[in-house]
Amino acid sequence: MSGPPTTTTTTTTTTTTSTTTQKPKGPEEEGFLTPPEFKYHHYPELETYMKKLNEKYPNLSRMYSIGKSIEGRELYVLEISDNPGIHEPGEPEFKYIGNMHGNEVVGRESLLLLMQYLLDGYGTDIRISKLINDTRIHIMPTMNPDGFEAAHEGDYDGVTGRSNANNKDLNRNFPDQFFKNHENEKHEPETLAVMKWCKEYPFVLSANLHGGSLVANYPYDDNPQSQSGLHSPCPDDEVFKKLAKSYSFAHPTMHLGKPCSSPNVVFRDGITNGAVWYSVSGGMQDWNYLNTNCFEITIEISCNKYPYSSELPHYWNENKDSLLSYMEQVHIGVKGFIVDENNNPIGNATVSVQGINHDIISASDGDYWRLLVPGTHVLTVYADGYETSTQTVEVPHLWATVVNFTLKADDSHLWSEDEDFGITENLIDEYLNNSRLNEIMADIENQHKDIAEFLLNDNEWSMKVHALQMGIKPVHGPDNRVRVVIFGGLYGSQPVGRELVIRLARHLGEGWARKDEDIQNLLKETQIILVPAVDTEGFVTAESGICGYSNVKEMESEVGGSFAAEISDPFAEATVKLLEQIEPHVSLSLESGGVFMRYPWDNPVAVPPTTSDEARFQVLTEAYARTHPSMMNNNPCTSINKGAPTGIIHGQVIGVYKNSLLDYVYKNIKDSLMVAAHVSCCNYPPGRELKKLWRENKDSLMAFLHAAHQGVAGQILDDHEHVIPGSKVTVDGTEIELSPEATFRKLLPTGTHSLQVTAAGKENKTLGILIETHKETPASVTMDSLEESNINYHSYFATEDLMHKLDSNYSSFTRVYSIGRTVMSRQILALEIDAQHMEHKVTRPSVAVIGGLGVSDRAGKELTLELASYLLSRYGHDAAVDKILQNAIIHIVPTLNPDSTAEVSKSNKKVPVCKTEINSKNKNEVEIDENFVIDEKGKSKGVQPEVTAVQKWMMEHKFTLALILRGGEEGVAVPFSYMRSDTLLTRDSEVFQQLGSIYSSLAHMPLNASTCSKAEFFNGTTHDGVIHPHHGSLLDCFYDHSETIPINVYYGCCGNPDEKSLGHLWKQHRPALLNFLTLSNVGAMGYITDQSNVPLSGAKITVKGSPLSVTSVGHGAWWRPLSPGMHTITVQRDGYYDETKLVNVMGGNTIVFKLKRDDRVIGLPRMVFIILAGSLTLLFMICCLCIATVRSHTQRRKKYGFQQLAQSVDIFNDTSSEDELNLINGSAKTKVRKKRVSSRPYHDLISSSSDEEEFFIKESYLKKKTLQ
Repeated sequence: MSGPPTTTTTTTTTTTTSTTTQKPKGPEEEGFLTPPEFKYHHYPELETYMKKLNEKYPNLSRMYSIGKSIEGRELYVLEISDNPGIHEPGEPEFKYIGNMHGNEVVGRESLLLLMQYLLDGYGTDIRISKLINDTRIHIMPTMNPDGFEAAHEGDYDGVTGRSNANNKDLNRNFPDQFFKNHENEKHEPETLAVMKWCKEYPFVLSANLHGGSLVANYPYDDNPQSQSGLHSPCPDDEVFKKLAKSYSFAHPTMHLGKPCSSPNVVFRDGITNGAVWYSVSGGMQDWNYLNTNCFEITIEISCNKYPYSSELPHYWNENKDSLLSYMEQVHIGVKGFIVDENNNPIGNATVSVQGINHDIISASDGDYWRLLVPGTHVLTVYADGYETSTQTVEVPHLWATVVNFTLKADDSHLWSEDEDFGITENLIDEYLNNSRLNEIMADIENQHKDIAEFLLNDNEWSMKVHALQMGIKPVHGPDNRVRVVIFGGLYGSQPVGRELVIRLARHLGEGWARKDEDIQNLLKETQIILVPAVDTEGFVTAESGICGYSNVKEMESEVGGSFAAEISDPFAEATVKLLEQIEPHVSLSLESGGVFMRYPWDNPVAVPPTTSDEARFQVLTEAYARTHPSMMNNNPCTSINKGAPTGIIHGQVIGVYKNSLLDYVYKNIKDSLMVAAHVSCCNYPPGRELKKLWRENKDSLMAFLHAAHQGVAGQILDDHEHVIPGSKVTVDGTEIELSPEATFRKLLPTGTHSLQVTAAGKENKTLGILIETHKETPASVTMDSLEESNINYHSYFATEDLMHKLDSNYSSFTRVYSIGRTVMSRQILALEIDAQHMEHKVTRPSVAVIGGLGVSDRAGKELTLELASYLLSRYGHDAAVDKILQNAIIHIVPTLNPDSTAEVSKSNKKVPVCKTEINSKNKNEVEIDENFVIDEKGKSKGVQPEVTAVQKWMMEHKFTLALILRGGEEGVAVPFSYMRSDTLLTRDSEVFQQLGSIYSSLAHMPLNASTCSKAEFFNGTTHDGVIHPHHGSLLDCFYDHSETIPINVYYGCCGNPDEKSLGHLWKQHRPALLNFLTLSNVGAMGYITDQSNVPLSGAKITVKGSPLSVTSVGHGAWWRPLSPGMHTITVQRDGYYDETKLVNVMGGNTIVFKLKRDDRVIGLPRMVFIILAGSLTLLFMICCLCIATVRSHTQRRKKYGFQQLAQSVDIFNDTSSEDELNLINGSAKTKVRKKRVSSRPYHDLISSSSDEEEFFIKESYLKKKTLQ
């Protein structure tokens, strides 16, 4: 059967010497330590071969049987792993099966060779070592040993031995998703054994090796029609194509797709969908995919089923690289662990991928693997007793990305509904007639009276066109909801839209009833008018099954083509009246005749061919098209018509849509946009297509409704919340019409836009608004009067009352707290404003605004009180204030020295004569602003209670920015308050200059020379020491001993102006104060995580060239105000390696640092330390043993004569020494076992060793094992 040996020996003999020359290895022998056996192994030889490999490599292999064949032969498997017999958490499992058909034998022998190749290559071949270290591999060389024994060598394409001993084709014997027949109604022992095996192990990937052709075949193998040549894709069709190509493209000829014998059988790229080749029911690969986590393909690896053994080297060379490449595919996609909040693994959790109707479950250790093609995917994980968790994942090309899930316990054990809430009516396979359509709309109204109203004969238009209005009208305030109209049968011969609209109505109603959050929000924020049928008469005459028009003129005779300048059709006229009454912001028509999106202009002769609202139309069309499974790619209509429209187009391109409603709406309904979604290749497809069409379009319809909200919306009011007559709103220079309640709304493309608001007697306002995808940007504006406010000075008790009143009125997001007490035991009060407090959002930066430190800063206190009132009264009514409070936590402190401003003159509340001298003395006559001194140990030297309290406060809150209002000068001052050797470094000097110049400019303060003194400014900014040189300032303490960038704002030469001047002072500083509150996010910000994306708090962030460092807080977030430009940022944290990045700051950069754990011990790598410590311990124990042995012999030589022996001494049985030796040996053995176990790392959700550490541990273990 087999040819001559693969190696030959030539012997040359002389009278003195004999030499032997070995033939060089051929390519088929490369990688083997011992010559491979290129011969056929019958059952006894196969058994012996596998046992020898297992005995030779006991630490890398395990031989086991999964069952027996009909004739009693074992179904052997050889496991190959760096830890055989154990499922290592996080490590995927792979299997190869060969010889399923007994006479297809190349796979059988290739797998035997693969076993030896892998085991011989471990430790010498990097690729093989990595594969074995990272994968648990199971190889079954024969699933049909009985059939093999019946087959015969040289059988090219016969069937002898194909079936098992019961004459059953095992690849027709598995349960099938479509059919049960005589081939699979009873399962053979071999089939049952494999099914049981697949259920017992968490296999991720598999291949079944066959012969007789040259192609990689992937699911599905059959289809409901049991029709060969009909593509039957599984949900993971793209994944399987990638898997199949990984084998065929690594094969020298398979990817060429050349046929074996039949010239008509050509496989593109060497791969094929199983059913396209020929339909097979009961196949093993489909059963694996449908019943386990395992993705399996069937690979035909040789044209000859049972070639002569001399050809085996050739087949091995052809398939070796492909076998390895395919195994490596087990490491693509997504993998990770699913645990509960206590880090306990959750097995049997379901992992679902959005858009792919195929789930997998986690293994018992909570580990999971999901093979996916590169790109963005949304994974959702759920398990009994836990809440659902969803993450968006970016899958790379060459390896698996790690995504761990922590599930929260769910006491209610609720499961999410199916996508359509299990509405059986939406699965009907027949069209509704007109009367039945009306009955269903009436039923929906009756079932959901709180959200649905059937509009029939309510007005003139509803006598012809019937509609269903859905939504919740607001009880309080103006109705500024988005108004959307969705039309169904605008063309009578295109009735698919009728069915989709009524299904959408059911979906919304059932979603509301089931309290679906997304749908509830949608119905609260949207007025939806659903019009299932317009051309009801045309529907009656239309014929089912008609794909297209025989004549384009037929379209013009339907209602959809009747919207000319002069409308005569009664249904078209009713439609126009509906639109004029509703004034929708957006409208959608669901039509057929292709799968694409259409928008104006439709008129073939329109000039110019495009509108001025291209970008706005794109918002709507892309929302629908990109959610649709085939509208942008793989258009199904091209199989009918290669020139079928696809994607998003102007109707004018097609040239058949004359007098369309789309054009009419754009020209005649102000600021209203209408598009059409073509959802079916056929105008009137059979009813059986409706279910599929609904599935394809449901998400697109929902996406359209969401897209209608993209843009800007708001209301224009005065500071008393009254409508301002004559207000005008423009966006990017285009005026928006205001409603009678002064509300406005406009759909806008994503990006930055400018909104301007003007009104008589009010300050003009301009807002920069950022529009995000499918999100509404609130842009309400509270207009500020041109008149100055009437502001009075507040005593201590009046200040306290006002702060508590504000806290009471806005208690949901404010908190009054005490920083400490003064010399006179008065409280130093602070007001915290945290608008996102209840939403538990990611930590945001904190900003402190301080009204002053003494009697010379009395007006500063009033400015902070006015600022607090302004922010709180406008929150929810003014977009600028909303943005401030949503992006930062604000702490407002009216004064740090309440004793100095406790009283106000009782006569006319006029302050004493204005003093320009800066004074921060407390009741102990101590200058507070000279008392903020901290020694080298970080302890305060100040003994004043105000200073002690403030220093503790600033350390606890870690403000990003702080602004201190001072009197006695006009301008912005930055550290330092005295001249010192380490003057402010360049990096922070740029930041301070930026903050100071912006504030001075907005507050219209002097930019160069002071009007109060001889102090000079640069762009309104100078060092505090220029204005008031002194030591121990609060400004310097903030900068030197906290994480804050502080500035002093000197608001005026007179710190205590007359009350009549306070309104002017507030008006002057209001824009600058509001802008300052937005600057905490200017510069660099980001997150600190470990390599597993676990947030790290407490990390220290420093910028080269600055002494100021900041610390990451909750969620690993950090902020660092910086000027634009290049900066070197370093992150440090105990237990992790430092990381440094060169960052280009361009305003609000988000920078993520992923720190690598430092596992070193006393400066040595952990493994080196363990080996060294272990060696020293072992050496010490050996020395002790030697010393004990020498002493024992010495004592025995000194004793002679007869005397009584001590009870603990037995000269004939030195048990203590043996016990000691056994103890030492046992310890050593235990240590070796522990080392081996420790060389198999376990990856958890929170942190895991890097790939380099795993490689080092494994290599160290192998080297030590070789030495032993």
